[in-house]
Amino acid sequence: MERDLDEIDLKLLDILEKDSRVPYRELASKFGVSVATICNRIKKLQELGIIEKFIIQVDYTKLGYGIRALIGVTVDPKTLRGTLDSFRRMECVKKIYEVAGRYDFVLEILSKDTADLRTLLTEKMSSIVGVQRTETMVITSS
Repeated sequence: MERDLDEIDLKLLDILEKDSRVPYRELASKFGVSVATICNRIKKLQELGIIEKFIIQVDYTKLGYGIRALIGVTVDPKTLRGTLDSFRRMECVKKIYEVAGRYDFVLEILSKDTADLRTLLTEKMSSIVGVQRTETMVITSS
């Protein structure tokens, strides 16, 4: 698949991954091609499934969430599906990654403050059937 992409496609992906709102006119100027060419290339990348979607990045501190954290979770294999469904229903969980290695899942969570985080860990996570172990890593920068 990658061999079907040229240097412009790869650089275009790199730029859009950092800021998907770069105007097509600016991209065309940067690459010395027409705006139509940029439109066609982006459309092709979408059709190939290389660009899955365009997203926004939210500053959660401005919404009152002072803590972002990753929680590594080890789960009883017999309850895997039900436990995953419980994670999906938790409002504070922004992303769920199924991983190989030390944990079964890594959850990206939002918390208003340390008291809120403590409640999440000691009451909510501990009450989910199948959760065997957690390890919390507070995100200090991203």
